[in-house]
Amino acid sequence: MGDKQWKDRPYELTDIKIGIIGLGKIGTMVANALKYFGADVYYYSKSRKIKEEDKGIKYLPLEELLRKCDIISTHLNRDVVLLTEREFKQLGNGKIYVNTTIGCCYDVNALKKWLDTGTNYHICDYVSNIPKTQEIIHHQKTIYTNKICGNSK
Repeated sequence: MGDKQWKDRPYELTDIKIGIIGLGKIGTMVANALKYFGADVYYYSKSRKIKEEDKGIKYLPLEELLRKCDIISTHLNRDVVLLTEREFKQLGNGKIYVNTTIGCCYDVNALKKWLDTGTNYHICDYVSNIPKTQEIIHHQKTIYTNKICGNSK
């Protein structure tokens, strides 16, 4: 994992555009933590979260969020497939995709194609270790831990 470098040099979170997909309890906690570190935080959710918008977390439609943000983090219900080839094309190049969703919220072939082109990275945990994602978790541009984020004490 230590040999992966996203850009030409390390960056702080300050002013990085980060998009949260799914602003439920976990997505909101992540968004607020990122705001604390100075990130420019956006979100897409099936319903608007005015309370969070009042705190400076900005809503964007999904297509615009994917194009605008440098890092995308998904916080969806189990096995909601939202990211297909179309969405990965909108996401573009030079981005990081973080999957914290329990299960697979993306089309596996579309994610692999996106990772194979350009300077994109994928970060996930053990929950993504299901048979159809074996090729993804072992991809050279995936940062993977065999720990489950939800099992912390």
